[in-house]
Amino acid sequence: MRALLKSIASLRLTFAGLAALIVNSFAVSQWPDAALSWLVLPLSLLAVNLFAALLVRHAFRQQAALLLFHVGLLGVLLLVAAGVLMRFDGSVEVVEGTAFNSAVVTPRGTGWLHPDRLERVRFSQGPLEVNYLSGLRRDTTHSRVLVSQADGTEVRRDIGDREGFTSNGYRFMTTFNKGFAVLVLWRDADGREALGSVNFPSYPKFDWKQRKDWTTPAGEPLALELKLVERIPGEAPWTLSSRDADYEVGISGATLAATTVKPGEPVAVKGGEITVVDLRLWMGYRIDYNPLLPWLLTAAFLSLGALGVHMAQKFRVPRVSDSVPARGGEQAA
Repeated sequence: MRALLKSIASLRLTFAGLAALIVNSFAVSQWPDAALSWLVLPLSLLAVNLFAALLVRHAFRQQAALLLFHVGLLGVLLLVAAGVLMRFDGSVEVVEGTAFNSAVVTPRGTGWLHPDRLERVRFSQGPLEVNYLSGLRRDTTHSRVLVSQADGTEVRRDIGDREGFTSNGYRFMTTFNKGFAVLVLWRDADGREALGSVNFPSYPKFDWKQRKDWTTPAGEPLALELKLVERIPGEAPWTLSSRDADYEVGISGATLAATTVKPGEPVAVKGGEITVVDLRLWMGYRIDYNPLLPWLLTAAFLSLGALGVHMAQKFRVPRVSDSVPARGGEQAA
């Protein structure tokens, strides 16, 4: 058994695990579609290798700080591997005045052991403002949200580019991706109604192509174009907001001649009619889930602290009193 542990604790296996970790990390960084979960294999190999070394190498057990450093390092490896397996990374666009809908989230990466609790997240999007300095230099973002807590209470938050909020373990952060949306009311031939939103491309990045294809509930493909009266100021400070914005919407389709409508004007289309109700802003959010990050940070600090103590002990400069014999006991000749 001891011989097996020694072989598992060998430096050759350590180098093999590190090489595999480097290769997998490079693959994930270069190809976003690569499975991040494959990093678990080299991380697990390194963890087993380190655990075996802790069992068979007496030097670790003879020096408390060195032992604590390696135990912390083992914790880091295990927590990173578990975090990769439990992680979730995604994005979503939420329109002012609407509630978050987990069904429209775009996942970018999901761990094999992710608990999938995103449908428990409850928050509604309030007013949005993005301030710009002269020359369209982005300044501050104000996204006001109403977040439901586990006990049923609701908390109002004003978040920005450096501060997000967490709900059910999922962290939401604003991104640079935001733009205009129009609320569209659909009424079919039987008088049944449905209200939805059409999100236009990011603004002001794509101010020159505020156009979006949209299909009605009756299956009629349409092209909508947002036409803003106010232009973006070139050099003056400016605030992106949907309040008091003057706009029109161009609508065209295969069976519909191109027309421009103002808010509240119905347009007859195949199977019913549509009415542009209001203009809103939408905010793009980055969604992350890794509940083990606080434990990972603790293990990392523990390991670094122990390493610092070990290095201080190893390279401690002896005091003069420790190296020179005391002269007080010498007798005169």
